[in-house]
Amino acid sequence: MFSAPSKYVLKIQLSQPTPYFASQMTGYYPTNEAAVKRYGKQFGTSADKIVTNGAYKIKNFNTTSDSWDYVKDPEYFAKKAVKIAKVHVTVLKDSSTIDNLFATGKLDDAPLSGNLIQKEAKNPALTKTVAANMNYLQFNTKNPQLNNVNLRRAVSAALDRQAMTTKVLQDGSKPAKAFVPQGLATNPSTGKDSPQMLIHH
Repeated sequence: MFSAPSKYVLKIQLSQPTPYFASQMTGYYPTNEAAVKRYGKQFGTSADKIVTNGAYKIKNFNTTSDSWDYVKDPEYFAKKAVKIAKVHVTVLKDSSTIDNLFATGKLDDAPLSGNLIQKEAKNPALTKTVAANMNYLQFNTKNPQLNNVNLRRAVSAALDRQAMTTKVLQDGSKPAKAFVPQGLATNPSTGKDSPQMLIHH
């Protein structure tokens, strides 16, 4: 049950004890009510229908855009700390195009995978970072065959995650044994990583 007893207070009453509730709330963002009412279903579909309050505003964006810009917001409270005036983002689907643009100085940052990782292995510009990203195979359970939980478990058991990461992706990815990736959260008492605390049945 939700209620808003005052302008800046949101009260939530749970139907049962949920110790992890506070951590779940971090994934939500406040939405500008006036903008949602004004644009309705069009809210968020283009740059002029997006309301932000961060260091940058988004420009030249719509739902079919392959590129857009983040430009420094002159109204941002800490604008003096924002050193980069503009960031141009381009969606590139071809790895060779990414490689060529980066080599010619037309890209400042680009993700690499597969053969490009091997090609650029000795490039001093190559930086390896650990990110809490997760890729997974999702089944269409509306299909009667795929709605069989035992079939899905069999596919999961047969999938060679080690080969997928080392032979296919070749980008430093680690095999995932749980939906929560390594490095996302640790137990403050024991220091154990979240996947290490899972109980498998």
